[in-house]
Amino acid sequence: MRNGSSVLSFRRIEIAGEKAAMEFMSREGSGRDSWFDIEGFAERFLGLKIRYELIDEDDTDVIGFLSNGLQPLKVIRNRRHIRVVFERDTAVIDSRLLSEKQDEIRRFTIAHEAGHRLLEMNVLGGDPQAAFCTGPEEDIYPSGRVKKIFSLTEEMADRMAAVLLMPRPYVCRALEKLNGGTGPAVYAGGVITDKDLRLTEDAADMLRVSRTAMLRRFRELRLLRYLPAGAYRE
Repeated sequence: MRNGSSVLSFRRIEIAGEKAAMEFMSREGSGRDSWFDIEGFAERFLGLKIRYELIDEDDTDVIGFLSNGLQPLKVIRNRRHIRVVFERDTAVIDSRLLSEKQDEIRRFTIAHEAGHRLLEMNVLGGDPQAAFCTGPEEDIYPSGRVKKIFSLTEEMADRMAAVLLMPRPYVCRALEKLNGGTGPAVYAGGVITDKDLRLTEDAADMLRVSRTAMLRRFRELRLLRYLPAGAYRE
């Protein structure tokens, strides 16, 4: 990252992500599916190569990695702990996520790495190398500044992942099918009825995302209905 140029507003992320998703669906003729083909998008639209490895980084939160062709990744192969430099534009996903129970996390992880690539394309003109500070350039910013930029970049990639997994047309189609196009209601104090929680869960199942991600996406798209406490009925 250089000179803070990699910062995009959430509004621009929404526009860029949805535009890319719609273009992919138009090419593939997949717009009628209930969930977005994030693997196909990453591989056929962005040109990423998806690899599954047993990731062994010291930071156990690392379950996905987008290679720039320079930085090594710790993995386990044949019970050996090794460092591997993967080919540039390889999205390495932790093989533990191949379990059916981890489907939502696996899809989000792929979307997150695809989000990084889209951000690079939109901010850096398609040059992923420019997104990495290596060697002396790391001294440009104090460590606290670097951490802040890194955190913001990860937040932007998460937002892009949500846009890709839950494009507005998909979300609206799910609500139309499940509830006549009406989103869940949230009452004063943040109360959500069991009925609206089930609606959220059903929509999440259709899009193959978590309930938490679905609820957050409803809020981002302004599809939640905020009602006074007096309107609440059991």
